[in-house]
Amino acid sequence: MRTGLVTTDADFLRNDDDTEIGMINDALRRSGLDCSPVIWHEEHDWGSYDALIFRSPWDYPERRQEFLAWLDRVQSLTRIINPPPLILWNMDKRYLTELSAHGVTTTPTVFCHTYDDCVAALDDLPADHCVIKPNISVGSRDTGLFTGSDRRGRELCRRILDSGRVVLVQPAVESVQHDAERGLLFFNGQFSHAIRKGAILAVGGGYLGGRYTERISSAEATSDEIALGRATMEAIRLVSMENRWGQDAEVPLYARVDVITPSGGEPPMLLEAELFEPALFIRHSPAALARFVEAVHVTLHAGN
Repeated sequence: MRTGLVTTDADFLRNDDDTEIGMINDALRRSGLDCSPVIWHEEHDWGSYDALIFRSPWDYPERRQEFLAWLDRVQSLTRIINPPPLILWNMDKRYLTELSAHGVTTTPTVFCHTYDDCVAALDDLPADHCVIKPNISVGSRDTGLFTGSDRRGRELCRRILDSGRVVLVQPAVESVQHDAERGLLFFNGQFSHAIRKGAILAVGGGYLGGRYTERISSAEATSDEIALGRATMEAIRLVSMENRWGQDAEVPLYARVDVITPSGGEPPMLLEAELFEPALFIRHSPAALARFVEAVHVTLHAGN
């Protein structure tokens, strides 16, 4: 079964160790798949692939229209995993409202379509600090941590709106700044492992240390956090069923569910669910690679 791991060119990825694509490719080949990395914006006979699995096409925000045109063309030629309807839904953070409607506890979020909406949301902020971000972004781009009265937060709102996107205003959860965020990895709907994500944002805008740096370490998720992750996966299944996106969307091959447990004893909340091209952090769990390879085989054969 010929399978492509969708990525981008080495120049773009040269400083990023999180793709793990070589490790995954080697393991899939040892398991019997005719597997290779494939750059999405190069010319290929896409119809010759039995399946394409998204891994690290991380330049797509800079080439958004080109990527969407590629996706529209290639989805008629071969099977894409995770499937296009699911990832297009997941690209826009307004998916949080649908997950919340299906019972998932999410971070309180106000979606602002105008500058006046932003000002009102900031004035009504039920916390000392807030996070401002666009509805479509990757890698915490155009995302900032501010006090509610900081003019720089309002300036970021204007920039996001001027780019044609929607602004999300969220009360900052203090425990995020104390490295309490967890990323829960699910393969074929089953919990695999968890990682701890260090704080990224500096108060007043920008990143801690002056540049975007992920500090990742192995972690044990609590039973409540895993339960929230499973509830999120169930909500994704229900949304996919309602929209008739098919089995590949109802049970995604991979998902990373980012959760945070507040320090005041409240239950955990969902920050984001990454269903498109998340790093899987396989190096942080000894059995994760084998679990992912097994999940790929189950998914591929389920489609035959």
